[in-house]
Amino acid sequence: MAKVLAFAVAIYVALGVFVFCAQRSMLYFPSVCTAERVDFEAQKFGLKRWLGPDGKPMGLKQADLGRLAQGTVMIMYGNGGSAVGCVHYVSDIGYLAGFNVFILEYPGYQDRAGRPTEESIFEAADAAFRLLPTNAPIYLVGESLGSGVAS
Repeated sequence: MAKVLAFAVAIYVALGVFVFCAQRSMLYFPSVCTAERVDFEAQKFGLKRWLGPDGKPMGLKQADLGRLAQGTVMIMYGNGGSAVGCVHYVSDIGYLAGFNVFILEYPGYQDRAGRPTEESIFEAADAAFRLLPTNAPIYLVGESLGSGVAS
């Protein structure tokens, strides 16, 4: 009986060590695809690329509203999501309520370069926030993982 108990404890400890060592890879579940696929999906919903000053993608933004916007909304989605997966916000917040909508794409998600880590996601959000138009109020919307980023 003592051998069985010792074996069970050893398995339990080994499993705990494995989970501890692999926990970072268990946090983020990015969906990855090609730039062409992202562009195709974005255009289907009237979105276009949101590019940073270096010309690299930051995420997606809605096409021109055709009227003066009441403000700007930056959306940060949940784990396992993507900017393309947030298109429903654009129709509701953007076109109906009259706000400019920007959807941040996290590093390592879709076709954005980088690795998704807590630090890289916060850095991306900070850099993106600085690029938003400042001539009207700015609102941050977060869903799941994105709520921590937005705050």
